[in-house]
Amino acid sequence: MDKADLILLKHYGYNDDAMGSVGMYENVKPENLEKVKTIQTRIMGIGWPLKAIFGSVMIIPLLMVGYIVGMVVEGLRKYVLEKKYVD
Repeated sequence: MDKADLILLKHYGYNDDAMGSVGMYENVKPENLEKVKTIQTRIMGIGWPLKAIFGSVMIIPLLMVGYIVGMVVEGLRKYVLEKKYVD
């Protein structure tokens, strides 16, 4: 995703090698300036380690719920099969 954003910034004329903010935006057209600033902010957002931490915090409970549901379904299936053969 970041690679695509960097390509978009280059397309809009953004100069990543410039030292000041004036130099970075000097080739950007005024109508694209807000879009470029939005893309730049998105790139400078949280890094991949923090994204991975948030992802694991979200996915681990989901996996646990899936495991518990699977165990309940398996237990019910065994119960129904035992009850069917006993009756």
